[in-house]
Amino acid sequence: SPLAATTDVLEPNDSSAAARPLPPGVTPRVLLEAGAEDYYRVDVPAQHELRVGVGFQHASGDVDLELLDERGQVVSSSRGTTNVESVRV
Repeated sequence: SPLAATTDVLEPNDSSAAARPLPPGVTPRVLLEAGAEDYYRVDVPAQHELRVGVGFQHASGDVDLELLDERGQVVSSSRGTTNVESVRV
């Protein structure tokens, strides 16, 4: 069932300069708005792997996922047409 519209507690995060830090683990029910870009910061220790996954109802809208480095360069991306986007680096 669709989630009720609520305030996104992680806003403002609409630019890389305003990226919100995320802790390790799962961050459930992040609110996404159509046409908006959201940025998050994840600190990954050297020699560790990062896996990011986003689950959603594709029929309600397409979500794409990009992983950027500290310079803003795309390191990995997922632009599928299913209910999950994921990257691993």
